[in-house]
Amino acid sequence: MNEMQAIIFRLNDQICGADTSQVKEIKKYTKVSKIPDVPEFIEGAINLRGQVVPIVNLNSRFGLGKSEVTSKTKILITAIKEQLVGFTVNDVLEIAKFTDEDIEDVPDVLRNKTNYYLKSIGKKGDELVTIIDLSKILNNKEIDTLSHKVSYMDFQI
Repeated sequence: MNEMQAIIFRLNDQICGADTSQVKEIKKYTKVSKIPDVPEFIEGAINLRGQVVPIVNLNSRFGLGKSEVTSKTKILITAIKEQLVGFTVNDVLEIAKFTDEDIEDVPDVLRNKTNYYLKSIGKKGDELVTIIDLSKILNNKEIDTLSHKVSYMDFQI
């Protein structure tokens, strides 16, 4: 039986998760420097031990509305195509284990061209957890654009 460990987090009223193997670090929310001429869901960038890391607001990216930054707000640090990227979430709730029996494919009726990042649905007690593939939240063009923009910010943050 296969097992998957997932970081369970909250996006406004939604409970979501991501495979722990995709997350390099969970960081307390810190001040974000703005990046000009980027989509609205890009909050800006942070300096992570000398490296400029773009920050994506997952609530905005998924069309879940705005969210206030609180003491519970976290940044999930991951790598996409060798570019570190941070994803803002409202709160990290726990690390949970899912077995094959706890995970189902996303029903076809819920799949479309814009939610290709949906990986599976996890069952945790009576709750359903949307498991997201963090590596698919940004497309190749968006990653390349961000990599290009942050390369010019190295000495500005």
